[in-house]
This record gives sequence, structure tokens and C-alpha cells, in this order.
Amino acid sequence: MRSEYVFYDSQGRPFNQITRSFQASLGRAGIEAFRFHDLRHTFARHFVMRGGSLKELQELLGHKTLTMGYAHLSQEHKRKAVNLLNGLTAPKVVKSKCHIFKIQHFKGWLSC
Repeated sequence: MRSEYVFYDSQGRPFNQITRSFQASLGRAGIEAFRFHDLRHTFARHFVMRGGSLKELQELLGHKTLTMGYAHLSQEHKRKAVNLLNGLTAPKVVKSKCHIFKIQHFKGWLSC
């Protein structure tokens, strides 16, 4: 059976309430301190990290205004984004022991 809904009954109608089933599933999986709304945040972060724009995300989530609340990126994505600026003012980027990139600048190194 196909339906436009993620959670639906045998007739394709959406469930009105899935809280009890969701909580039971979390318990069986051993997951604690997780809300159904957290799935929305997870989707949004993965969408942005895979190249989706914030404008597209706004429309997909049904937001009236553009929000930065879902724009949290992984450390690797932040590193790649910052490295797009390589060569503008800094000749070299190296990885430091604290896993944050230091940029060689005119007067030495910027520290972590």
C-alpha cells in the first residue's frame, strides 16, 4: 500500500496519534531522551550537509521565514566551508593537534 503519509493505517489514512508507539519503539531500541520533533532536526541537518539550501529547507519544513536554527553543520562540513577561502589571505592551512585548522597569517599562527 502506498500513501502520502509516513505513518498510516491499512486504508492509507494518517494516524492521529503515534506518541505511544513511538515511545515504545524508542524503549525497545534503548534510546533515551529523544523526542519525535528531534527527527525534524535530524532531517534538516542532513539536508543542509548534503548541499540543500536553507531556502529549500524553509519550504520543505513549511516555515514562513528563513531560519538558521537548522543550519548546524558537522565539524567536517565547517572545515570544508572555511577551506573554500584558502588562498585569499592565507597561503597555507594545516591541521592542528586540537583538530581545528590553524591558518598561517602575516604575523604567525592564529591559535585554537
